[in-house]
Amino acid sequence: MRNGPLEELNLPEKGEFTQKITLPHDWIVADTDLYEKSSHGYYYREFDVNCIEQILYLYFEGVTQDCHIFINGRCACTWQNGYTSFIVPLSGFIKKGVNEIVVACNYCLPNSRWYTGAGIYRNVWLIQKEATHFLPQECYVNNVKEAEEFWKTTVSGRIQSKEGPKRIGIGWKLTSTDIQEMVAEGTVDWKSVIS
Repeated sequence: MRNGPLEELNLPEKGEFTQKITLPHDWIVADTDLYEKSSHGYYYREFDVNCIEQILYLYFEGVTQDCHIFINGRCACTWQNGYTSFIVPLSGFIKKGVNEIVVACNYCLPNSRWYTGAGIYRNVWLIQKEATHFLPQECYVNNVKEAEEFWKTTVSGRIQSKEGPKRIGIGWKLTSTDIQEMVAEGTVDWKSVIS
């Protein structure tokens, strides 16, 4: 973590990061003198990638307020809403071996009638997927009661495949929480639409 000006996103050098922190982190909680003025912070982390074919995402539960995510010096994502989570696909930004992440955050006043936090104020997750996979946060299940003992369940989602659009079979099982046993199962054809 390093506090300082966010001037045209000139990223600090690796040696300029002066404080080790644990996420989640809010720099104003650590320095309450910053509460009534705009401030900027940078977070730095290294991670190893053993296989470049891995499909990796970073899932940020919350970063205030606007932030820029840099992977190996390149901007992978800009997010300007501190109240919502977001996902950063890492394909095209990572390399085999040591990779660097810099998260540049702005805390700007005025911003809200409640204190919103400053920095990476929620957890961050590294998500690893297979070559063909449901996109993170893109699978939805909806249950509608159609009769006294009959429910219709609809599943929707987006599937990504490195090989391009293709038909795949998806198996499913429905388990009752009351009796702890499977009540239905099946398979369905699904065409991946994102490549």
